[in-house]
Amino acid sequence: VGLGEPNAPNTIDQCEDGNEGEYLVDESIESIKVTSIDGGDLVEGANVRVEAKVWVYGYGDHADFWYAADANLPEWNFAETVNMTVEMQFDTVSTEYILPEGDLQAVRVVFRFGGNATEPCPG
Repeated sequence: VGLGEPNAPNTIDQCEDGNEGEYLVDESIESIKVTSIDGGDLVEGANVRVEAKVWVYGYGDHADFWYAADANLPEWNFAETVNMTVEMQFDTVSTEYILPEGDLQAVRVVFRFGGNATEPCPG
C-alpha cells in the first residue's frame, strides 16, 4: 500500500531491503531487539538474546540470525536459523549468543523463503 520502510535504508553496509512484496502478505521483519539474558549490561562475554518480530507468510520461511563485533567494518558471524511454525501471522523468534569483544556491535536478521543461510546479505 506504498507505506515503505521508515528511515530507509536502515543498513550499515549497503545491504538494502528489496522493494518487492505486499505488507502483511509477504514476509517482513517488523523489529529487532537485543537484550541481556540476565538483565545486566550488554558487555563483552554477556549472554544476549536477539528477538525479531516478523510477519510470517508460511512454513517455508526462515529467520537467519547474524552478528558482528564491529559495526563499522562488519565481519558477519552466523548464529542460528529459526524455521517458522506458523503462517500468515506475526511471530517473535529469537536466538542467543555470547557478545564478543567490540565497542560497537551489530546484529542482522535475514528473513527468507526457502533456500539456505549462505550469507548475511543475500541480495
